[in-house]
Amino acid sequence: MHGTRTVALPCLFALLSSSYLALADEESPFSATATRTPELDLVADASTPEAEVEQDDIAQDDARTVLAEVPDIESQITLDEAIQLALRNNLDIEIARTVPAVAETAIKQAEGAFDPVGNARYIFSHGEEPTANSLNSADNIASDNWDYGGGISGILPFGLQYSTTTGVDRQETNQTIALLDRRFVARWNADVMLPLMRDFRVNQANMTLRRTRLSRDMSVDDFRTQLTQIVATVEDLYWDLAARRAAVNVATKSLKTAKDLLEQTIVQEEVGVVSRVAVVQARAGVAEREVNLIRAENAKENAHDLLLDALLAPSAAVFEDRELIPRPPQFADYPVDLAVSIQRALQNRPEIEKQKTAVEMAEMEVDLADNQAKPRVDLVASYGTAGQAGRIDQNSVQNAALRSFDRNNLGQPVDEMGNPLSQAQIDAATSALVSSIPIKKNGRDSFDDFFRAGGERSFSAGVQVEVPFFNRTGKGAASQRRIEARRARANVRKQEQLVVREVRQAVRSVESAAKSVRATERRRAAAMESLRAEQERLRLGDSTPFQVLEFDSDLAEAEGQVIEALRGYENAITALERVQGTLLEKRRIEIDDELDR
Repeated sequence: MHGTRTVALPCLFALLSSSYLALADEESPFSATATRTPELDLVADASTPEAEVEQDDIAQDDARTVLAEVPDIESQITLDEAIQLALRNNLDIEIARTVPAVAETAIKQAEGAFDPVGNARYIFSHGEEPTANSLNSADNIASDNWDYGGGISGILPFGLQYSTTTGVDRQETNQTIALLDRRFVARWNADVMLPLMRDFRVNQANMTLRRTRLSRDMSVDDFRTQLTQIVATVEDLYWDLAARRAAVNVATKSLKTAKDLLEQTIVQEEVGVVSRVAVVQARAGVAEREVNLIRAENAKENAHDLLLDALLAPSAAVFEDRELIPRPPQFADYPVDLAVSIQRALQNRPEIEKQKTAVEMAEMEVDLADNQAKPRVDLVASYGTAGQAGRIDQNSVQNAALRSFDRNNLGQPVDEMGNPLSQAQIDAATSALVSSIPIKKNGRDSFDDFFRAGGERSFSAGVQVEVPFFNRTGKGAASQRRIEARRARANVRKQEQLVVREVRQAVRSVESAAKSVRATERRRAAAMESLRAEQERLRLGDSTPFQVLEFDSDLAEAEGQVIEALRGYENAITALERVQGTLLEKRRIEIDDELDR
Protein backbone atom coordinates (compact mmCIF):
# COMPACT_ATOMS: atom_id res chain seq x y z
CA MET A 1 0.00 0.00 0.00
CA HIS A 2 2.79 2.32 0.86
CA GLY A 3 4.64 1.56 -2.37
CA THR A 4 1.56 2.16 -4.44
CA ARG A 5 1.08 5.55 -2.81
CA THR A 6 4.72 6.47 -3.44
CA VAL A 7 4.45 5.67 -7.12
CA ALA A 8 1.16 7.55 -7.52
CA LEU A 9 2.47 10.75 -5.93
CA PRO A 10 4.73 11.93 -8.83
CA CYS A 11 2.03 10.97 -11.29
CA LEU A 12 -0.53 13.05 -9.42
CA PHE A 13 1.86 16.05 -9.21
CA ALA A 14 2.51 15.72 -12.94
CA LEU A 15 -1.22 15.74 -13.65
CA LEU A 16 -1.87 18.76 -11.45
CA SER A 17 1.14 20.72 -12.65
CA SER A 18 0.27 20.17 -16.31
CA SER A 19 -3.07 21.91 -15.80
CA TYR A 20 -1.37 24.72 -13.86
CA LEU A 21 1.28 25.16 -16.55
CA ALA A 22 -1.48 25.66 -19.07
CA LEU A 23 -2.90 28.38 -16.79
CA ALA A 24 0.49 30.00 -16.25
CA ASP A 25 1.15 30.12 -19.99
CA GLU A 26 -1.90 32.33 -20.52
CA GLU A 27 -1.05 35.81 -21.79
CA SER A 28 -0.26 38.23 -18.98
CA PRO A 29 -1.47 41.86 -18.93
CA PHE A 30 1.90 42.81 -20.42
CA SER A 31 3.72 41.77 -23.53
CA ALA A 32 6.32 39.13 -22.74
CA THR A 33 9.07 41.08 -24.47
CA ALA A 34 12.67 40.97 -23.40
CA THR A 35 14.08 43.64 -21.15
CA ARG A 36 15.84 45.41 -24.00
CA THR A 37 12.73 45.57 -26.17
CA PRO A 38 11.89 49.28 -26.57
CA GLU A 39 8.13 48.93 -25.99
CA LEU A 40 6.12 47.48 -23.13
CA ASP A 41 2.36 47.44 -23.70
CA LEU A 42 0.19 48.01 -20.66
CA VAL A 43 -3.04 46.31 -21.72
CA ALA A 44 -6.01 48.01 -20.13
CA ASP A 45 -8.44 45.17 -20.72
CA ALA A 46 -8.15 41.61 -22.03
CA SER A 47 -11.11 42.33 -24.32
CA THR A 48 -9.53 45.47 -25.80
CA PRO A 49 -9.04 45.05 -29.58
CA GLU A 50 -5.49 45.33 -30.85
CA ALA A 51 -6.45 47.33 -33.93
CA GLU A 52 -6.82 51.05 -33.29
CA VAL A 53 -10.32 52.46 -33.36
CA GLU A 54 -10.62 55.32 -35.82
CA GLN A 55 -10.65 58.69 -34.07
CA ASP A 56 -14.05 60.37 -34.12
CA ASP A 57 -14.18 63.82 -35.65
CA ILE A 58 -15.18 65.87 -32.62
CA ALA A 59 -14.17 69.25 -34.04
CA GLN A 60 -17.65 69.95 -35.35
CA ASP A 61 -19.88 68.33 -32.73
CA ASP A 62 -20.46 68.76 -29.05
CA ALA A 63 -18.46 66.29 -26.98
CA ARG A 64 -21.45 64.93 -25.08
CA THR A 65 -23.25 64.32 -28.37
CA VAL A 66 -20.25 62.41 -29.70
CA LEU A 67 -20.28 59.98 -26.77
CA ALA A 68 -24.06 59.78 -26.80
CA GLU A 69 -23.97 58.56 -30.41
CA VAL A 70 -21.62 55.67 -29.54
CA PRO A 71 -23.88 52.60 -29.39
CA ASP A 72 -21.73 50.65 -26.93
CA ILE A 73 -21.66 51.66 -23.31
CA GLU A 74 -17.93 50.87 -23.35
CA SER A 75 -15.96 53.29 -25.50
CA GLN A 76 -12.26 53.10 -26.17
CA ILE A 77 -10.87 56.61 -26.14
CA THR A 78 -7.48 57.99 -27.09
CA LEU A 79 -5.60 60.53 -25.04
CA ASP A 80 -6.13 63.25 -27.66
CA GLU A 81 -9.86 62.51 -27.69
CA ALA A 82 -9.96 62.73 -23.91
CA ILE A 83 -8.22 66.11 -23.97
CA GLN A 84 -10.59 67.46 -26.62
CA LEU A 85 -13.58 66.34 -24.54
CA ALA A 86 -12.13 68.12 -21.51
CA LEU A 87 -11.56 71.31 -23.51
CA ARG A 88 -15.23 71.30 -24.48
CA ASN A 89 -16.82 70.21 -21.23
CA ASN A 90 -14.51 70.66 -18.25
CA LEU A 91 -16.10 73.18 -15.87
CA ASP A 92 -12.76 74.33 -14.48
CA ILE A 93 -11.69 75.32 -17.98
CA GLU A 94 -15.00 77.06 -18.57
CA ILE A 95 -14.59 79.04 -15.36
CA ALA A 96 -10.99 79.94 -16.19
CA ARG A 97 -12.04 81.03 -19.68
CA THR A 98 -14.29 83.75 -18.25
CA VAL A 99 -11.43 85.65 -16.57
CA PRO A 100 -9.76 86.90 -19.80
CA ALA A 101 -13.23 87.65 -21.18
CA VAL A 102 -13.97 89.89 -18.20
CA ALA A 103 -10.56 91.54 -18.59
CA GLU A 104 -11.36 92.24 -22.25
CA THR A 105 -14.55 94.04 -21.27
CA ALA A 106 -12.54 96.08 -18.74
CA ILE A 107 -10.46 97.38 -21.65
CA LYS A 108 -13.58 98.58 -23.41
CA GLN A 109 -14.69 100.30 -20.22
CA ALA A 110 -11.32 102.03 -19.91
CA GLU A 111 -11.44 103.12 -23.53
CA GLY A 112 -14.77 104.72 -22.74
CA ALA A 113 -12.93 107.42 -20.77
CA PHE A 114 -12.02 109.00 -24.11
CA ASP A 115 -15.53 108.86 -25.53
CA PRO A 116 -17.09 112.32 -26.01
CA VAL A 117 -19.88 113.07 -23.56
CA GLY A 118 -22.96 114.85 -24.86
CA ASN A 119 -25.26 116.91 -22.67
CA ALA A 120 -28.54 118.74 -23.16
CA ARG A 121 -30.62 121.08 -21.04
CA TYR A 122 -34.03 122.67 -20.90
CA ILE A 123 -34.66 125.00 -17.96
CA PHE A 124 -37.62 127.27 -17.31
CA SER A 125 -37.58 129.96 -14.63
CA HIS A 126 -39.99 132.68 -13.52
CA GLY A 127 -39.16 135.68 -11.35
CA GLU A 128 -40.93 138.71 -9.88
CA GLU A 129 -39.59 141.71 -8.00
CA PRO A 130 -40.92 145.14 -6.94
CA THR A 131 -40.48 148.12 -9.23
CA ALA A 132 -37.58 150.33 -8.16
CA ASN A 133 -37.48 152.59 -11.22
CA SER A 134 -39.96 155.42 -11.86
CA LEU A 135 -39.63 154.83 -15.59
CA ASN A 136 -41.40 151.47 -15.23
CA SER A 137 -45.14 151.86 -15.25
CA ALA A 138 -45.81 148.32 -13.99
CA ASP A 139 -46.37 147.71 -10.30
CA ASN A 140 -43.76 144.90 -10.28
CA ILE A 141 -41.28 143.47 -12.73
CA ALA A 142 -42.03 139.94 -13.92
CA SER A 143 -39.84 137.90 -16.21
CA ASP A 144 -39.92 134.41 -17.69
CA ASN A 145 -36.82 132.66 -18.96
CA TRP A 146 -36.37 129.53 -21.11
CA ASP A 147 -32.85 128.16 -21.41
CA TYR A 148 -32.29 125.25 -23.78
CA GLY A 149 -29.18 123.93 -25.46
CA GLY A 150 -26.47 121.25 -25.28
CA GLY A 151 -22.84 120.50 -25.77
CA ILE A 152 -20.00 117.96 -25.99
CA SER A 153 -17.02 117.47 -23.69
CA GLY A 154 -14.23 114.96 -23.34
CA ILE A 155 -10.54 114.22 -22.95
CA LEU A 156 -7.92 113.00 -25.40
CA PRO A 157 -5.30 110.36 -24.52
CA PHE A 158 -2.47 112.89 -24.26
CA GLY A 159 -4.43 114.92 -21.70
CA LEU A 160 -6.21 117.66 -23.69
CA GLN A 161 -9.62 118.43 -22.19
CA TYR A 162 -12.23 120.08 -24.37
CA SER A 163 -15.82 121.22 -24.14
CA THR A 164 -18.19 123.08 -26.40
CA THR A 165 -21.69 124.32 -25.61
CA THR A 166 -24.40 126.09 -27.51
CA GLY A 167 -27.91 127.19 -26.64
CA VAL A 168 -30.62 129.82 -26.74
CA ASP A 169 -31.88 131.92 -23.84
CA ARG A 170 -35.43 133.18 -24.32
CA GLN A 171 -36.55 136.04 -22.06
CA GLU A 172 -39.93 137.72 -21.67
CA THR A 173 -40.52 140.67 -19.32
CA ASN A 174 -43.04 143.44 -18.60
CA GLN A 175 -40.45 146.16 -17.99
CA THR A 176 -41.53 149.31 -19.84
CA ILE A 177 -37.94 150.48 -20.24
CA ALA A 178 -36.91 147.28 -22.08
CA LEU A 179 -36.94 147.68 -25.85
CA LEU A 180 -37.68 143.94 -26.31
CA ASP A 181 -40.50 142.25 -24.47
CA ARG A 182 -39.38 138.90 -25.96
CA ARG A 183 -35.66 138.43 -26.37
CA PHE A 184 -33.61 135.54 -27.82
CA VAL A 185 -29.89 135.31 -27.05
CA ALA A 186 -27.92 132.50 -28.74
CA ARG A 187 -24.43 131.62 -27.52
CA TRP A 188 -21.67 129.21 -28.54
CA ASN A 189 -18.57 128.64 -26.41
CA ALA A 190 -15.53 126.37 -26.73
CA ASP A 191 -13.00 125.73 -23.96
CA VAL A 192 -9.76 123.73 -24.02
CA MET A 193 -7.18 122.93 -21.37
CA LEU A 194 -3.84 121.39 -22.27
CA PRO A 195 -1.58 120.19 -19.41
CA LEU A 196 2.05 121.00 -20.06
CA MET A 197 3.62 119.10 -17.12
CA ARG A 198 1.39 117.09 -14.78
CA ASP A 199 -1.12 114.88 -16.65
CA PHE A 200 0.56 115.49 -20.02
CA ARG A 201 0.55 112.11 -21.82
CA VAL A 202 0.69 110.35 -18.43
CA ASN A 203 -2.75 110.85 -16.88
CA GLN A 204 -5.20 108.74 -14.93
CA ALA A 205 -7.42 107.91 -17.91
CA ASN A 206 -4.51 106.90 -20.11
CA MET A 207 -2.87 104.90 -17.35
CA THR A 208 -6.13 103.13 -16.56
CA LEU A 209 -6.35 101.98 -20.17
CA ARG A 210 -2.75 100.75 -20.17
CA ARG A 211 -3.30 99.07 -16.82
CA THR A 212 -6.36 97.15 -18.04
CA ARG A 213 -4.51 96.01 -21.17
CA LEU A 214 -1.66 94.67 -19.08
CA SER A 215 -4.17 93.03 -16.73
CA ARG A 216 -5.76 91.36 -19.75
CA ASP A 217 -2.36 90.00 -20.80
CA MET A 218 -1.77 88.70 -17.28
CA SER A 219 -5.19 87.04 -17.23
CA VAL A 220 -4.34 85.28 -20.52
CA ASP A 221 -1.10 84.03 -18.92
CA ASP A 222 -3.13 82.80 -15.94
CA PHE A 223 -5.55 81.04 -18.28
CA ARG A 224 -2.68 79.38 -20.11
CA THR A 225 -1.25 78.22 -16.79
CA GLN A 226 -4.60 76.81 -15.65
CA LEU A 227 -5.28 75.22 -19.01
CA THR A 228 -1.86 73.55 -18.98
CA GLN A 229 -2.47 72.25 -15.47
CA ILE A 230 -5.91 70.92 -16.37
CA VAL A 231 -4.60 69.18 -19.49
CA ALA A 232 -1.80 67.66 -17.40
CA THR A 233 -4.39 66.51 -14.86
CA VAL A 234 -6.47 64.91 -17.60
CA GLU A 235 -3.42 63.04 -18.85
CA ASP A 236 -2.59 61.86 -15.34
CA LEU A 237 -6.18 60.68 -14.81
CA TYR A 238 -6.15 58.96 -18.20
CA TRP A 239 -3.02 56.95 -17.44
CA ASP A 240 -4.21 56.30 -13.88
CA LEU A 241 -7.37 54.69 -15.22
CA ALA A 242 -5.31 52.60 -17.63
CA ALA A 243 -3.13 51.46 -14.74
CA ARG A 244 -6.10 50.67 -12.53
CA ARG A 245 -7.72 48.58 -15.27
CA ALA A 246 -4.46 46.67 -15.74
CA ALA A 247 -4.28 46.11 -11.99
CA VAL A 248 -7.76 44.57 -12.12
CA ASN A 249 -6.57 42.16 -14.81
CA VAL A 250 -3.55 41.18 -12.71
CA ALA A 251 -5.75 40.62 -9.65
CA THR A 252 -8.25 38.63 -11.73
CA LYS A 253 -5.56 36.35 -13.11
CA SER A 254 -4.04 35.86 -9.68
CA LEU A 255 -7.44 34.95 -8.24
CA LYS A 256 -8.04 32.43 -11.01
CA THR A 257 -4.65 30.86 -10.28
CA ALA A 258 -5.47 30.64 -6.59
CA LYS A 259 -8.85 29.02 -7.27
CA ASP A 260 -7.30 26.41 -9.56
CA LEU A 261 -4.66 25.65 -6.97
CA LEU A 262 -7.39 25.31 -4.34
CA GLU A 263 -9.18 22.73 -6.47
CA GLN A 264 -5.92 20.84 -6.96
CA THR A 265 -5.17 20.96 -3.23
CA ILE A 266 -8.63 19.59 -2.42
CA VAL A 267 -8.01 16.69 -4.78
CA GLN A 268 -4.63 16.09 -3.15
CA GLU A 269 -6.21 16.13 0.30
CA GLU A 270 -8.85 13.61 -0.79
CA VAL A 271 -6.25 11.14 -1.99
CA GLY A 272 -4.16 11.71 1.12
CA VAL A 273 -1.22 13.49 -0.51
CA VAL A 274 -1.48 16.67 1.59
CA SER A 275 -2.96 17.49 4.94
CA ARG A 276 -6.03 19.54 5.76
CA VAL A 277 -3.76 22.48 6.62
CA ALA A 278 -2.75 22.82 2.96
CA VAL A 279 -6.40 23.18 1.98
CA VAL A 280 -6.92 25.85 4.62
CA GLN A 281 -3.86 27.73 3.35
CA ALA A 282 -5.12 27.50 -0.22
CA ARG A 283 -8.52 28.86 0.85
CA ALA A 284 -6.74 31.75 2.61
CA GLY A 285 -4.83 32.47 -0.60
CA VAL A 286 -8.12 32.66 -2.53
CA ALA A 287 -9.66 34.96 0.08
CA GLU A 288 -6.62 37.21 0.03
CA ARG A 289 -6.81 37.53 -3.75
CA GLU A 290 -10.53 38.18 -3.61
CA VAL A 291 -9.81 41.13 -1.30
CA ASN A 292 -7.11 42.34 -3.69
CA LEU A 293 -9.52 42.13 -6.62
CA ILE A 294 -12.21 44.03 -4.72
CA ARG A 295 -9.75 46.78 -3.89
CA ALA A 296 -8.46 46.90 -7.46
CA GLU A 297 -11.98 47.16 -8.89
CA ASN A 298 -12.88 49.90 -6.42
CA ALA A 299 -9.74 51.83 -7.34
CA LYS A 300 -10.60 51.41 -11.03
CA GLU A 301 -14.13 52.75 -10.52
CA ASN A 302 -12.80 55.75 -8.59
CA ALA A 303 -10.27 56.48 -11.32
CA HIS A 304 -13.00 56.14 -13.94
CA ASP A 305 -15.26 58.60 -12.13
CA LEU A 306 -12.43 61.13 -11.81
CA LEU A 307 -11.64 60.94 -15.52
CA LEU A 308 -15.29 61.07 -16.50
CA ASP A 309 -15.79 64.11 -14.28
CA ALA A 310 -12.82 65.87 -15.90
CA LEU A 311 -13.97 65.08 -19.45
CA LEU A 312 -17.71 65.52 -19.42
CA ALA A 313 -18.85 67.22 -16.20
CA PRO A 314 -21.52 64.52 -16.25
CA SER A 315 -24.82 64.02 -14.56
CA ALA A 316 -25.45 61.14 -12.17
CA ALA A 317 -26.93 59.06 -15.00
CA VAL A 318 -23.81 59.46 -17.12
CA PHE A 319 -21.68 58.19 -14.23
CA GLU A 320 -23.74 55.02 -14.24
CA ASP A 321 -23.99 54.21 -17.96
CA ARG A 322 -20.70 55.36 -19.46
CA GLU A 323 -17.55 53.26 -19.43
CA LEU A 324 -14.34 54.78 -20.81
CA ILE A 325 -11.51 52.49 -21.87
CA PRO A 326 -8.16 54.27 -22.24
CA ARG A 327 -5.58 53.12 -24.74
CA PRO A 328 -2.64 51.24 -23.21
CA PRO A 329 0.56 53.28 -22.89
CA GLN A 330 3.75 52.21 -24.60
CA PHE A 331 7.21 52.53 -23.19
CA ALA A 332 9.64 54.21 -25.54
CA ASP A 333 12.80 56.15 -24.87
CA TYR A 334 12.09 59.83 -24.28
CA PRO A 335 15.38 61.69 -24.76
CA VAL A 336 15.88 64.62 -22.40
CA ASP A 337 18.46 67.40 -22.39
CA LEU A 338 18.56 69.47 -19.23
CA ALA A 339 19.98 72.59 -20.87
CA VAL A 340 17.46 72.50 -23.72
CA SER A 341 14.59 71.90 -21.29
CA ILE A 342 15.61 74.86 -19.14
CA GLN A 343 15.88 77.11 -22.19
CA ARG A 344 12.42 76.06 -23.38
CA ALA A 345 10.93 76.66 -19.96
CA LEU A 346 12.42 80.14 -19.64
CA GLN A 347 11.01 81.01 -23.06
CA ASN A 348 7.57 79.41 -22.77
CA ARG A 349 6.39 79.36 -19.17
CA PRO A 350 3.38 81.69 -18.78
CA GLU A 351 4.25 82.28 -15.13
CA ILE A 352 7.45 84.06 -16.21
CA GLU A 353 5.58 86.07 -18.83
CA LYS A 354 3.09 87.14 -16.18
CA GLN A 355 5.86 88.31 -13.87
CA LYS A 356 7.47 90.26 -16.71
CA THR A 357 4.12 91.91 -17.42
CA ALA A 358 3.91 92.77 -13.72
CA VAL A 359 7.28 94.52 -14.05
CA GLU A 360 5.96 96.51 -16.99
CA MET A 361 2.92 97.51 -14.96
CA ALA A 362 5.08 98.50 -11.98
CA GLU A 363 7.30 100.66 -14.19
CA MET A 364 4.18 102.28 -15.61
CA GLU A 365 3.07 103.11 -12.07
CA VAL A 366 6.49 104.70 -11.48
CA ASP A 367 6.01 106.92 -14.53
CA LEU A 368 2.56 107.93 -13.28
CA ALA A 369 3.83 108.73 -9.79
CA ASP A 370 6.72 110.80 -11.20
CA ASN A 371 4.32 112.71 -13.40
CA GLN A 372 1.89 113.39 -10.57
CA ALA A 373 4.74 114.78 -8.48
CA LYS A 374 5.35 117.55 -11.03
CA PRO A 375 3.80 121.03 -10.73
CA ARG A 376 0.59 121.62 -12.64
CA VAL A 377 1.01 123.97 -15.59
CA ASP A 378 -2.05 124.13 -17.83
CA LEU A 379 -2.61 126.11 -20.99
CA VAL A 380 -6.24 127.27 -21.07
CA ALA A 381 -8.15 128.99 -23.86
CA SER A 382 -11.76 129.75 -24.65
CA TYR A 383 -13.66 131.27 -27.52
CA GLY A 384 -17.31 132.30 -27.82
CA THR A 385 -19.79 134.17 -29.91
CA ALA A 386 -23.31 135.41 -29.34
CA GLY A 387 -26.34 136.52 -31.37
CA GLN A 388 -29.62 138.25 -30.54
CA ALA A 389 -33.20 138.43 -31.84
CA GLY A 390 -36.53 139.38 -30.37
CA ARG A 391 -39.87 141.19 -30.49
CA ILE A 392 -39.85 145.00 -30.05
CA ASP A 393 -42.14 146.51 -27.37
CA GLN A 394 -43.77 149.50 -29.13
CA ASN A 395 -44.61 151.28 -25.86
CA SER A 396 -41.04 150.99 -24.64
CA VAL A 397 -39.66 152.23 -27.97
CA GLN A 398 -42.13 155.16 -28.01
CA ASN A 399 -41.13 156.15 -24.49
CA ALA A 400 -37.49 155.95 -25.50
CA ALA A 401 -38.15 158.09 -28.59
CA LEU A 402 -40.03 160.77 -26.57
CA ARG A 403 -37.17 161.02 -24.08
CA SER A 404 -35.12 162.65 -26.81
CA PHE A 405 -37.54 165.66 -26.92
CA ASP A 406 -37.73 168.63 -24.56
CA ARG A 407 -40.76 168.98 -22.35
CA ASN A 408 -42.91 171.97 -21.35
CA ASN A 409 -44.11 172.93 -17.94
CA LEU A 410 -46.82 170.33 -18.17
CA GLY A 411 -44.30 167.58 -18.88
CA GLN A 412 -45.43 167.19 -22.49
CA PRO A 413 -42.83 166.58 -25.21
CA VAL A 414 -42.52 169.59 -27.52
CA ASP A 415 -40.89 170.24 -30.89
CA GLU A 416 -38.29 172.83 -31.70
CA MET A 417 -40.95 175.57 -31.75
CA GLY A 418 -42.15 174.65 -28.28
CA ASN A 419 -45.39 173.17 -29.52
CA PRO A 420 -46.63 169.88 -28.08
CA LEU A 421 -45.92 166.94 -30.40
CA SER A 422 -48.77 165.71 -32.48
CA GLN A 423 -49.56 162.00 -32.71
CA ALA A 424 -48.12 161.94 -36.20
CA GLN A 425 -44.84 163.39 -34.95
CA ILE A 426 -44.77 160.83 -32.12
CA ASP A 427 -45.40 157.93 -34.54
CA ALA A 428 -42.73 159.23 -36.91
CA ALA A 429 -40.16 159.45 -34.10
CA THR A 430 -41.08 155.95 -32.90
CA SER A 431 -40.79 154.47 -36.40
CA ALA A 432 -37.41 156.12 -36.90
CA LEU A 433 -36.11 154.59 -33.66
CA VAL A 434 -37.51 151.17 -34.50
CA SER A 435 -35.82 151.20 -37.90
CA SER A 436 -32.50 152.02 -36.30
CA ILE A 437 -32.58 148.92 -34.05
CA PRO A 438 -30.97 145.91 -35.89
CA ILE A 439 -33.15 143.26 -34.27
CA LYS A 440 -34.61 140.22 -36.03
CA LYS A 441 -37.81 138.73 -34.79
CA ASN A 442 -37.37 134.91 -34.77
CA GLY A 443 -35.38 132.97 -32.22
CA ARG A 444 -33.51 131.00 -34.90
CA ASP A 445 -32.34 134.34 -36.34
CA SER A 446 -30.24 134.84 -33.21
CA PHE A 447 -27.75 132.26 -34.61
CA ASP A 448 -27.02 134.46 -37.64
CA ASP A 449 -24.54 136.52 -35.64
CA PHE A 450 -22.36 133.42 -35.05
CA PHE A 451 -20.85 133.69 -38.50
CA ARG A 452 -21.28 137.38 -39.18
CA ALA A 453 -18.01 139.23 -39.62
CA GLY A 454 -17.62 141.77 -36.89
CA GLY A 455 -20.18 139.98 -34.69
CA GLU A 456 -20.04 139.72 -30.95
CA ARG A 457 -16.99 137.65 -30.13
CA SER A 458 -15.22 136.79 -26.89
CA PHE A 459 -12.02 134.87 -26.24
CA SER A 460 -9.43 134.27 -23.56
CA ALA A 461 -6.10 132.52 -23.24
CA GLY A 462 -3.66 132.01 -20.44
CA VAL A 463 -1.69 129.69 -18.19
CA GLN A 464 -2.70 128.17 -14.85
CA VAL A 465 0.05 127.12 -12.46
CA GLU A 466 -0.24 125.01 -9.31
CA VAL A 467 2.86 124.23 -7.28
CA PRO A 468 2.52 122.17 -4.09
CA PHE A 469 4.91 123.23 -1.38
CA PHE A 470 7.29 120.48 -0.19
CA ASN A 471 5.22 117.92 -2.20
CA ARG A 472 5.85 115.14 0.28
CA THR A 473 2.79 113.23 -0.91
CA GLY A 474 3.93 113.09 -4.53
CA LYS A 475 7.55 112.30 -3.68
CA GLY A 476 6.51 109.60 -1.21
CA ALA A 477 4.24 107.96 -3.79
CA ALA A 478 7.03 107.98 -6.38
CA SER A 479 9.45 106.35 -3.92
CA GLN A 480 6.90 103.68 -3.05
CA ARG A 481 6.30 102.84 -6.72
CA ARG A 482 10.04 102.46 -7.31
CA ILE A 483 10.29 100.00 -4.43
CA GLU A 484 7.36 98.02 -5.85
CA ALA A 485 9.03 97.98 -9.28
CA ARG A 486 12.23 96.62 -7.72
CA ARG A 487 10.18 93.94 -5.98
CA ALA A 488 8.50 93.03 -9.28
CA ARG A 489 11.88 92.57 -10.97
CA ALA A 490 12.99 90.38 -8.08
CA ASN A 491 9.85 88.27 -8.54
CA VAL A 492 10.87 87.62 -12.15
CA ARG A 493 14.24 86.29 -11.05
CA LYS A 494 12.59 84.25 -8.31
CA GLN A 495 10.10 82.75 -10.77
CA GLU A 496 12.91 81.88 -13.18
CA GLN A 497 14.80 80.22 -10.34
CA LEU A 498 11.71 78.21 -9.42
CA VAL A 499 11.19 77.16 -13.04
CA VAL A 500 14.80 75.98 -13.33
CA ARG A 501 14.39 73.89 -10.19
CA GLU A 502 11.12 72.40 -11.46
CA VAL A 503 12.73 71.50 -14.78
CA ARG A 504 15.69 69.83 -13.09
CA GLN A 505 13.32 67.79 -10.92
CA ALA A 506 11.16 66.87 -13.92
CA VAL A 507 14.15 65.76 -15.99
CA ARG A 508 15.38 63.58 -13.13
CA SER A 509 11.87 62.16 -12.74
CA VAL A 510 11.73 61.14 -16.41
CA GLU A 511 15.14 59.53 -16.25
CA SER A 512 14.39 57.70 -12.99
CA ALA A 513 10.95 56.64 -14.25
CA ALA A 514 12.53 55.13 -17.38
CA LYS A 515 15.01 53.25 -15.21
CA SER A 516 12.16 52.09 -12.97
CA VAL A 517 10.26 50.69 -15.95
CA ARG A 518 13.29 48.70 -17.06
CA ALA A 519 14.04 47.53 -13.52
CA THR A 520 10.49 46.45 -12.78
CA GLU A 521 10.31 44.62 -16.10
CA ARG A 522 13.49 42.75 -15.17
CA ARG A 523 11.94 41.84 -11.85
CA ARG A 524 8.75 40.69 -13.59
CA ALA A 525 10.79 38.53 -15.93
CA ALA A 526 12.70 37.07 -12.99
CA ALA A 527 9.48 36.43 -11.07
CA MET A 528 8.02 34.69 -14.10
CA GLU A 529 11.09 32.46 -14.43
CA SER A 530 10.97 31.69 -10.71
CA LEU A 531 7.31 30.73 -11.02
CA ARG A 532 8.07 28.45 -13.95
CA ALA A 533 10.88 26.82 -11.97
CA GLU A 534 8.58 26.25 -9.03
CA GLN A 535 5.99 24.80 -11.38
CA GLU A 536 8.62 22.38 -12.63
CA ARG A 537 9.40 21.42 -9.04
CA LEU A 538 5.68 20.88 -8.52
CA ARG A 539 5.60 18.62 -11.56
CA LEU A 540 8.48 16.61 -10.14
CA GLY A 541 6.88 16.40 -6.71
CA ASP A 542 9.43 18.62 -4.94
CA SER A 543 6.97 21.48 -4.23
CA THR A 544 3.40 22.08 -3.18
CA PRO A 545 0.59 24.19 -4.69
CA PHE A 546 0.89 26.55 -1.73
CA GLN A 547 4.53 27.25 -2.56
CA VAL A 548 3.61 27.81 -6.19
CA LEU A 549 0.96 30.25 -5.00
CA GLU A 550 3.62 32.20 -3.10
CA PHE A 551 5.65 32.56 -6.29
CA ASP A 552 2.50 33.63 -8.12
CA SER A 553 2.04 36.36 -5.51
CA ASP A 554 5.55 37.56 -6.25
CA LEU A 555 4.72 37.69 -9.96
CA ALA A 556 1.51 39.61 -9.31
CA GLU A 557 3.44 42.07 -7.17
CA ALA A 558 6.09 42.46 -9.90
CA GLU A 559 3.41 43.05 -12.54
CA GLY A 560 1.83 45.66 -10.26
CA GLN A 561 5.19 47.41 -10.03
CA VAL A 562 5.47 47.45 -13.82
CA ILE A 563 1.99 48.99 -13.98
CA GLU A 564 2.94 51.73 -11.54
CA ALA A 565 6.28 52.29 -13.27
CA LEU A 566 4.63 52.77 -16.66
CA ARG A 567 2.04 55.09 -15.16
CA GLY A 568 4.76 57.06 -13.42
CA TYR A 569 6.75 57.24 -16.66
CA GLU A 570 3.83 58.71 -18.60
CA ASN A 571 3.09 61.14 -15.78
CA ALA A 572 6.76 62.17 -15.61
CA ILE A 573 6.76 62.97 -19.34
CA THR A 574 3.58 65.01 -18.91
CA ALA A 575 5.10 66.86 -15.97
CA LEU A 576 8.23 67.68 -17.96
CA GLU A 577 6.19 69.00 -20.88
CA ARG A 578 4.19 71.09 -18.40
CA VAL A 579 7.19 72.65 -16.66
CA GLN A 580 8.77 73.33 -20.06
CA GLY A 581 5.62 75.19 -21.09
CA THR A 582 5.30 73.00 -24.19
CA LEU A 583 2.40 70.73 -23.21
CA LEU A 584 -0.26 72.73 -25.07
CA GLU A 585 1.95 72.95 -28.15
CA LYS A 586 2.53 69.20 -28.02
CA ARG A 587 -1.22 68.60 -27.91
CA ARG A 588 -1.81 71.20 -30.68
CA ILE A 589 -3.92 73.42 -28.43
CA GLU A 590 -4.15 77.09 -29.42
CA ILE A 591 -4.85 79.61 -26.66
CA ASP A 592 -6.81 81.95 -28.94
CA ASP A 593 -9.06 79.10 -30.05
CA GLU A 594 -9.73 78.11 -26.46
CA LEU A 595 -10.51 81.70 -25.45
CA ASP A 596 -13.02 81.98 -28.29
CA ARG A 597 -14.57 78.56 -27.72
